[in-house]
Amino acid sequence: MLRSYVAVMIINTPTNSIIKPLHEDYKLDLFELANDEETALLSSHWEPVEWENHCKWFDKRMMAEDFLVMIIAPAGNFLGHVDLKRIDRHNQHAEIAIAMNQQPRGKGIGTQALKEMVHIGFSTLGLKKIYTYTRSDNIPAIRAYAKAGFKKEATLRKERLIAGVYYNFDIMSILQSNNS
Repeated sequence: MLRSYVAVMIINTPTNSIIKPLHEDYKLDLFELANDEETALLSSHWEPVEWENHCKWFDKRMMAEDFLVMIIAPAGNFLGHVDLKRIDRHNQHAEIAIAMNQQPRGKGIGTQALKEMVHIGFSTLGLKKIYTYTRSDNIPAIRAYAKAGFKKEATLRKERLIAGVYYNFDIMSILQSNNS
């Protein structure tokens, strides 16, 4: 079992899991992924991240109470990360997000990582709902979320301005009651 911490809660993952707890060994990999313009533009705006700012982000995430970062690393090979953020213990919900290198896309790895993180959210953190905001034209992400059990709730039209273009975003969610 590998462990990660959300405040004082220990997150256990089976040894055959493709997601692993955030660890210092992956700091450079995460920095490089954050600076991959094509990957970042699929979700939000993109600006280069400086190493110093990345280190501050990393250190903050290691101890955050409302944010859980898990590394996608089957067989120890870094492929990306999956996050639960805005963890709301009162309302028992959180936002999920995933970012992966370009080479493994379309092979089911993202879907598996999402399923594993959803399991952690429901079984360990006691969440009742996990949701995401995904660019409406990001078809691979929408497919991965759908295969992981997420349902589309709405489309937010012209939600974000990215590189001078407004994009629609879909809200998708999965309920604990539908994931038993």
